[in-house]
Parts: sequence; C-alpha cells; structure tokens
Amino acid sequence: MTVQSSSLHHILVSVNDGIHPSWDFCGLYGWSRTEEHVLTWDLMRSFTPYVQESWICAGDFNETMFHFEKRRGNLKADERLMDFRETVDLCGLSDLSFMGDPFTWSNNQQGVDNIMERLDRALGSATWAAMFPGYEVSHLLRKSSDHCPILLNLDKDLREIQNRPKPFHFEAMWLKDDRCLPFCANLWNSAEGRKKRNYIREIQKADGTTVRANDELDEVFWSHFQTLFTSGSTHNPAEVLQSIEPVVTTEMNRNLTAPYTQTEIEQVLNQMHPLKAPRPDGMPALFYKSCWYAAKFDLVHMILDVLNNGVSPGPINSTFICLIPKKKKCVLPSDFRRISLCNVVDKIISKAITNRLKLCLPSIIHESQSAFVPGRHITDNALLAFEIFHILKLNKAKAHGIFAFKLDMAKAYDRVKWGFLESIMLHLGASFEPSRGLRQGDPLSPFLFLFCAEALSGLLRKAETNNLLHGARICRTAPRVSHILFADDCIIFGCGNSMEVSVVSGIIKTYEGVSGQLVNLDKSIIDFSGGIDDNMQQQLAEQLGVQRSGQRSTYLGIPNSVGRAKNEIFQMLVDRTRKKSKDWKMRFLSGASKMLNSVVPRFFWGQKTMKGAFTREVGRGYVWRKERVDLDSEILVSLTKLCWPNKLGGYLHMTVHFLPDL
Repeated sequence: MTVQSSSLHHILVSVNDGIHPSWDFCGLYGWSRTEEHVLTWDLMRSFTPYVQESWICAGDFNETMFHFEKRRGNLKADERLMDFRETVDLCGLSDLSFMGDPFTWSNNQQGVDNIMERLDRALGSATWAAMFPGYEVSHLLRKSSDHCPILLNLDKDLREIQNRPKPFHFEAMWLKDDRCLPFCANLWNSAEGRKKRNYIREIQKADGTTVRANDELDEVFWSHFQTLFTSGSTHNPAEVLQSIEPVVTTEMNRNLTAPYTQTEIEQVLNQMHPLKAPRPDGMPALFYKSCWYAAKFDLVHMILDVLNNGVSPGPINSTFICLIPKKKKCVLPSDFRRISLCNVVDKIISKAITNRLKLCLPSIIHESQSAFVPGRHITDNALLAFEIFHILKLNKAKAHGIFAFKLDMAKAYDRVKWGFLESIMLHLGASFEPSRGLRQGDPLSPFLFLFCAEALSGLLRKAETNNLLHGARICRTAPRVSHILFADDCIIFGCGNSMEVSVVSGIIKTYEGVSGQLVNLDKSIIDFSGGIDDNMQQQLAEQLGVQRSGQRSTYLGIPNSVGRAKNEIFQMLVDRTRKKSKDWKMRFLSGASKMLNSVVPRFFWGQKTMKGAFTREVGRGYVWRKERVDLDSEILVSLTKLCWPNKLGGYLHMTVHFLPDL
C-alpha cells in the first residue's frame, strides 16, 4: 500500500495485494459547512487526472445525494445535491450498494426532533466493482459516535454463488448476429453486480434466529411457502354468493367451452414475448417461434389434449420460483415477492383460456373493478380517486363527513382458496389441486383473481343497496361511489360515523373468512374529510385497527391530493428518476425510456400533468438525454422529441402541461 497524497480531508493510497491488479483507495472527510461543500467536490475532481481506472472513494461526505436520504428536518436545496451527483459522475464513480441502516448519521434527538441522514458512503468505479464482485458494504451500529461505522469487505466468498447448479436455458444469441457482443460487453459489469445483490446470504426464522447455510435457507423458505399455501378452515360462502348476481349467459358458456383449435394455439404463441426469464425446460417462446415448422405437430397435439380432453400436463406444469426483494434489506421470507417462471407450453395453455375469458369479463366483472378488464384502464380509478380525495380535502361540513379506507391485502394471490373461487364462478354461471394459491407469472392468474375480488365488491354493493353504506360523491348530482378496485388495491368510501365503519369492518371479516384473503391492518390506512374532528377520526381509526393517513399518502403510485407546494409533492419522482438513471448502463435513448417507465407510471404523465418547474428538474441532465458516452461529452435529446409517438422514437405521446392549483 503506497500513500500518494494526503491532507486534513483525505488520504489517497495505491493498493497492490499481489493477486488483483493495482487499484486506488481514497478516504475522504468532507467540509461540514454548507458553503464549503464546493471544496469537497473540487478535491474529488482533482483526483481524476492521476487515479487509476479501478478506484473507490469512501468516508464522511457531509452531504446527501438524494432527498430521500434524509428523514425529517428542512428540505435541502436541490442545487446542493446536484453538485454532489455531478461530481460523482465526473469522477466515474457510482454509489456502492450497502446492507444495514439506510441512515448513517443522527442528531441523537428524540421523537419528531430526531433528524437522520446518509452522510457516509462508499463510491466505486465499474472496473473496481468488476474486480471485486463479492464486495459488501455494511453500515454497522453506531455506539458513542453520531455516525455509523462503514465496513467494506472485499473477501466475501462467492464460491457458493458460482457453484450452485445453473439450469440450461436457450440463449437468444444463438439466433442473433455478432452485433450482440459489444452490447453484452457493455452490460457485463452491471450483470456481475446484480448477481451479488440478488444472492440471499442469510434469512431470519420465525423464532428470531438467523440461518446462513444453503440447506437451512431452503428449509426456511420451504416451510414459509408450505404454510402460506395450506388453506385453513372453509367458511360457508352463502352470504357472499347472495350478494352476486349470476351474469354468465348460455352464449358465453358456449364460447368458453367450445373445443380449442390449432389457430388459437398459433395466435397465442405469436402474442408471447420471445424472451423472458429462464424456465425449467430452458426454452423461450423464441425457440418455438423459430422452430415452429418442426415442433408444430407434437406441440399442438399435446396442448389440445390438455385443453380439450383434460389430460394432465404433468411436468410441463412445473415452475421456477423467483424471489423478488420488496425492499433493500430483506430479513424475513415475507420480504420477498414470489414470481413463478412457467414453461412456455404451460403459458400457451393458460393464455388460450385467458383469451376466451377476456371476451366475457366486461359483462361479468362489476364496473368498480378496472384491472385486466378489456376497455377499462388504470386511469379510470386514478382520476376518480383523485377527485374524491379532492372533495375530502374541501369538505368541512361536520354533518356530512366522509372516510376513505385504503385496504392492503397480504399476499393476495397466494391466499386465494380454490374451493371459494370455484363457488364464485359456478354461481356466476360459468362452466368451466393445490388447496390455495394463484401463480404470479401465469397469464390466467390475474383474471381468476378478479372473480375473488368480485366477492368483496358484491358485499359492498349489497350494503350500499340496503343503505348501510353511503359511499361518497363529488357533487350533489353525481352518483355515489362506495368503493373502487384495481385488482387487490381497494378503497372503500363511506360516511364518517361509527355505524358505517362497523359495517365495513364486518364485511371485511366475512370476506376474509370465505376467500382466504387477509387485510394487513398495519399497512392499511384511513383518511377523513376536514369536517370530522380529530377525536372522532382517531376513534374510527382505532375501531378498524388502522392508522390515519399522512399528508403524503398515494394511490396507484400517485399522490392522493396536490396543493400549492407541487414541487415538494413531486420531489419523490425527481429523486427516483435520478437514482434510477445513476444505475442505468445502456447507451441509447430507449434505455432512458425504459428507465422512465420503471420510475413514473405511464398513466401518470397523462393523468397528472406536471408543473413546469418539476418538468425542468426531471429533465435537467437525467431523463431527456442519452447516457454519457465519455467523461467529456453527452448527447442531449429534446423534450419535444421525447414526446413524439412511439413509432417515431418518442415515448410520452403528449406534451407536458401545467397542473392547476387545487
């Protein structure tokens, strides 16, 4: 280890361990006063002419990079954070992923006076991260200091990651030309980092103990899913069925049960994405499309045997279960979202049934449900919810108080009871064995879940018909709305009194008992109109066992209400966009479009057009440009071009307008 330079605020050393190529490490302590932060950024930039391509910079920077890295306290000026981010970019560094507390500094105050920030971090270049793919940055517990110690471990053993058997899967490159190789080279470093982040090193059991060995990890997850998929006692669904009208006609049943044909199978295959995540048989849809002339006869014969003759699909029905982390630090098995990676043949069978079922859904599923039904859109619910929450904000009348109860369903797909689902479908008139659970990843699962959610909708409609639940309306001549649904996302509206809250509580208990669903009261929230006093609001919230909504509550990813402080409201979108763009590795505009789509829901741009200042913040060097080609140049893309139609290379379909004050 050779010291290259040092000062009161840094030490720069060259590291050569005899195993890896030489690399540089900089330990840094940033100036603490806000007006002196520019000295920290100048110091970091001064290293770039002579540091090696593989280098890291770690320490106390005395500044955050994003607004979400600070909890409580005044909102920082965005220019301060922008200077930090631009300096990191110019140095060719990226924020290294970490484990532990997201905040590394605290003012050690209590309650609402406690302010926490992420002032300490480790930044590394892509070549350094590729050299040490098993690195691990840990935020340790703070003791006497107000800062968390940061531990950088370079020697994390990756042999278990590398030695796990990897299933065969058909590679797209077998059907591509040589132009894919430069593209793969550009993404190689990011793929290595992704493998490290996705590896599950430890998990906590129900008794609080932590396991790390592979066989113990397998046992914990096996036990978790076995419990989740085991159905409890079945309640009598008679009360629920009475609230639903049979709506499936003889003509609908005739279309649903008609023999399937080869034409339908070919149509389904053409609708499928050619490349998706690996599945047990290793063959993506691209393989079957390319080799259709050879596989057609056997494949169609087997699929039609399953669909028309009831033959068991056998091992074709097997899946890989992919665990998607719900948050940065996953501790429990429930912190992962389960996605089933199904075989293409199994998907063809499910999608063939789905294509027929979709034609009947608009006549079967009530208009309060806007998910997955042809002709209905997520914007329907987003607009309606926003208008009702706007009325809640303006309504100051004590005699006409309104509540909005937002339900959070725990593991909604996994808890569906098949016996209950069958009862609902038969009662509706449809002629159509694990004990519980729908597979997320199966094309049919979302549509089957709509029948389960229809039971909740039926109970609420019955209460509304019997004048037990009065819902909300946006004006005197408008119809009352008792609830809106988007799959398992549900908001229930009613008068702000104990009687209607009791009715809603009883409906939820009935629905949970017959369907297997479970409302997560810890994540469910309730909001009230201004005319209901605080004591009554707290009483009604406790009656349901939920918390009152905060000022920044959202529905379907957008704020429930927007006042005059729009820049502050939409700051979370700016931060999420910037954070995503920092990690994006593609070098062309379509990559930026995909990044934007993953951060901001597509419907948001048409539903809640944004204030000019917000648009400029998002656009300033992060969204409306291609990624940096090198450290000295960048290719800008105008907002006008981005708003072109998709077929012309645009993305948004519309211009970004101004949001009026509400």
